[in-house]
Amino acid sequence: MKDVWIYVEGGGGKDSKDQLRQAFGQFLTGPRVIAREQGVRWRVVLCGSREQTYQKFRDRLRNQPDAGPVFLLVDADRPVDSTPREHLAAGETRWDLSFATDGQCHLMVEVMESWFLADQATLFAFYGRDFAPGQIPNRTNVEEIPKSHVYASLDRATRNTRKGKYDKADHAPQILKDLDPDRVRARAPHCDRLFEALLEAVA
Repeated sequence: MKDVWIYVEGGGGKDSKDQLRQAFGQFLTGPRVIAREQGVRWRVVLCGSREQTYQKFRDRLRNQPDAGPVFLLVDADRPVDSTPREHLAAGETRWDLSFATDGQCHLMVEVMESWFLADQATLFAFYGRDFAPGQIPNRTNVEEIPKSHVYASLDRATRNTRKGKYDKADHAPQILKDLDPDRVRARAPHCDRLFEALLEAVA
């Protein structure tokens, strides 16, 4: 039986990683369901820090090269003007990815929360009537919004809600699991690229 491995940046302790793993599983329902139908085991691994994610991805490819399709998913953390592998080999990251293909390397641009801005309906459903959508940047492509603006706009849009200002640990898994993948894919090209790669891997 073939396995698909997705090594994802995020999560702190075990509970946090479990919550995010389930949330990513829900968000990636399309390819996950096809994987199950094809008899492919679906393995989403929340790894903690960015560096830990890279190390676990690297170790899987080096130690078990025949384990099945293996993917890396981390925050871009800055604007992307090259392929994901080139992006991660440059800047402050400077990872050696000579053992991986570009098709195995994927980015949340600039951060996971950028995906949230692509689906304001889900944000409104989560935060309620005091959510302020006017604070969210009006960009068709949410990947063009700088990381600092993503966080600042979420803070402003949620500060007066009953749930309070956006809290990554408490709110992110609950929002992520309810995101509409089609809405996000339409406004985040690298997210669409991830879905396409996963669908091809499980076909």
